[in-house]
Amino acid sequence: MVKKRRRKERGRALKVLAGKQDAVLTGRTRLVVRRKNLYQRVYEYDLPIVSPEPKVFEFVQPYEAEADNPWKDSFKMLVSTRNHTG
Repeated sequence: MVKKRRRKERGRALKVLAGKQDAVLTGRTRLVVRRKNLYQRVYEYDLPIVSPEPKVFEFVQPYEAEADNPWKDSFKMLVSTRNHTG
């Protein structure tokens, strides 16, 4: 039940982010939107990044990402990468 609800919320968030739906944002959707905005302001990337293997990074469409919140995972990955390389 929880997975279905998360999947539904994620789908709604992605539609809102893509500008395809004007909706009242629920708590989870609001968090996804906030994380996307933060990610784009800090890193100036329009798409989330994934790392399929060490030292390899790829931009992906948000709806193709395996994570519930690809923006959050990308942000964490880039922060940890920046901390290890500095």
